[in-house]
Amino acid sequence: MHPHSRRILGRRRAIAIELLESRCLLSLTPAGTPNTLTFHGDAMRTGFNQNETALTPTNVSASFDQVWQSPVLDGHLYASPLYMDNVSITTGGNGANYTGDGVVAGSGKTLGVVFAATGGGTVYAIKAFDTNGPSGVAAGTILWKTFLGSPSASIDGNSIGVLGTPIIDAQANRIYVVASVNDYLLPMGDPNQGMAVFEVFALNLSNGAVIAGFPLAITQPILQAINQNNVNNTASQVLFGGAGSGQADERGALNLSADGSTLYIPFASYGSSNGGWLVAVATGVTNGVSNGKTPALVSAYSATSSIAQNANGGIWGGGGPAIDSSGNVFVSTGDSPGGTKQAPGQFGNSVLEFGPGQNLALTGLYTPWNYQTQDTIDTDLGGSAPVIVQMPSGSSATPELLLTGGKQGNAYLVDEGNHLTNPGATPASLTMRPAVVPPNKDPSLYSPTAMRSYF
Repeated sequence: MHPHSRRILGRRRAIAIELLESRCLLSLTPAGTPNTLTFHGDAMRTGFNQNETALTPTNVSASFDQVWQSPVLDGHLYASPLYMDNVSITTGGNGANYTGDGVVAGSGKTLGVVFAATGGGTVYAIKAFDTNGPSGVAAGTILWKTFLGSPSASIDGNSIGVLGTPIIDAQANRIYVVASVNDYLLPMGDPNQGMAVFEVFALNLSNGAVIAGFPLAITQPILQAINQNNVNNTASQVLFGGAGSGQADERGALNLSADGSTLYIPFASYGSSNGGWLVAVATGVTNGVSNGKTPALVSAYSATSSIAQNANGGIWGGGGPAIDSSGNVFVSTGDSPGGTKQAPGQFGNSVLEFGPGQNLALTGLYTPWNYQTQDTIDTDLGGSAPVIVQMPSGSSATPELLLTGGKQGNAYLVDEGNHLTNPGATPASLTMRPAVVPPNKDPSLYSPTAMRSYF
């Protein structure tokens, strides 16, 4: 379930998504900012800049203020804006496909640029700073824009063409973004051309042009064919509701393997139409250079192996997948239907670990002891996303840890370096969650009649 929804009489109530920004993008960041190419700045989702030396409480309180403001954009910014220094702006772009797209300003300049993807279905490059002397381009100026398609979904009256935070591959000079749109960029003859569909885009950082081989449509038949959760041989039938209001949701941030060859995309569901999914995409590049492979969806893993329409196990957390220094990928999931218990392949309210690479093979599982109650009263563990914590060498017997927490308000610290066990415990089963604790024996959660609102 969505981290800010709750169950009422067995149905889902309307949900609310907090607006992270207004429709005008404000800059509150001084020049010289490090690149922020992904959600929270790194693949582990720590948000920690170890190289910060300039900011102090004194100078921040004295100088923190708005630096510039962009023009009004075409939709809300649910996705976090990203920043990159020394972007070379060139002519071209997506203008041949949509009137008004392409490079608007700054051609021939090298600039510090903010990239913003909106609920309106547009990606913008916005001038932030002069990085090589005065450029003559005002801060806040739109440098280029690329329209991905008319949004095919909305929440509370707000379009959500792009909801999850994109990711930048600086070596390949591209930004990846997933959008829920009415397609117009797939080639004629493609069965999804013109349809409401989720699409993966790769755009040139310099001018917004769509990279050859993209977009890629994410559809039910494709995911069925590549689903790796086949514990009981029904996983291929797990539903993926697709784009459109009340169906699938791509709220979590995208993440990228260290060599740039594999893009990871999380999905959840607004209602009971389908389960959560993690999707792996072959990008066609390795360390910024073409590897000769055609971009494609190559692997997927559903958080359930059930064919029921109330499967759930959505990957909701805004941080999306976290990736450790060895390339292992971690996601947290929302609740399964009440009473699911130990059904094989049903991985709601859990943290899932996948090995490095493009084949999403489950290698670790952690599920809190009270997951049955969490399932019953909608207290998703997947309300947040995992964060990888690496301790200094020699400082701990468990130097690789994972931190997560959900609606209950508890934080969970597990041994990420030993396939998500508790310290000293035996690794969990990879086919089902552990033995259940009956809800009436679980005093750690709010009762269904006294559950507080999570809005």
